[in-house]
Amino acid sequence: MNVVIVIPTYNEVKTIERLIDGLKSASKKFPQHKTHLLVVDDNSPDGTGDVVRKLQSRYDDISLLTGEKRGLGQAYLRGMDFAIEKLKADIMLEIDADFQHDPHAVPGFIEKIDKGYDFVIGSRYIKGGSIPRNWGVNRKILSRMGNLIIRVSLLTLSVHDWTSGYRAMRSWVYKKTRSNLVSFNGYTFQVAFLYQALKSKAKVVEIPIHFGERKYGESKIGSEYVKNLLMYLAKTRFKETVTP
Repeated sequence: MNVVIVIPTYNEVKTIERLIDGLKSASKKFPQHKTHLLVVDDNSPDGTGDVVRKLQSRYDDISLLTGEKRGLGQAYLRGMDFAIEKLKADIMLEIDADFQHDPHAVPGFIEKIDKGYDFVIGSRYIKGGSIPRNWGVNRKILSRMGNLIIRVSLLTLSVHDWTSGYRAMRSWVYKKTRSNLVSFNGYTFQVAFLYQALKSKAKVVEIPIHFGERKYGESKIGSEYVKNLLMYLAKTRFKETVTP
C-alpha cells in the first residue's frame, strides 16, 4: 500500500531536514509499503520550503505543497487531498515537524494499520505514554483536564488523547469524513476528525508515545484554539442532545 506522511510546516527550518532523515530511516522498517513524504508548507518566511527543495534533488519520494497560511486544519485538508488525489495514498500519517513527535515511532502506527485498524492515535495518556517532565504543573493539569473535558463532553471515555496530532489512518476514513472537517483548525480539527472517524465506525486504537519538548521555534497553539475547541464541544453536545 502507499503510505503518505503528511508534515505541515511553518517556520521549521531548524528541524525539517533532520525530521525527513528520521522518517526515511523509520520507513525502512515497513518495506512492504511504499512511503512518500509530503511537506505542506504555509509559505514559511524562514526558508523551510527551500530546505525541502534541496532535499528533493536528493530524494524522489518527497513532495512539497505550498500555500498561504490558513491554520493547521486547512493545511491538513490541503495535504490530505493532495495525498489521495495525486499520490494515491492508501494510508496517511500526521506528524508535527518540531520533533515533539519521535519519527522513529512511525513503524508502530503502520503495524496497527496492518493488523486491521483504521485509525491509530499516538497517545500521551495511556500506559507507556508520557508528556515532558519539565512541563509546569499548570500546563500538565491543563492538558490532562482538557482531554478529560473532551472525553466527557463527547461521551467517549474509551479514547484518552483527543488532541494528539500524531496519527495514522486509512484514506477511506478521511474521504468519508472530509465534508465535516472543512471549518475547523488546530485542536478542534484533531478532535472533530477523530469524532467523525468514530461516528463512521472506523476501528480506532491508541498506542503510547513519548511527547517531547519543543527545542526550536515557537508553539502555534494559543487562546483562540482553546476558545474554538470549547465552542465546538458545546455545539456538538447540543446537536447530539436535540437530534433524535
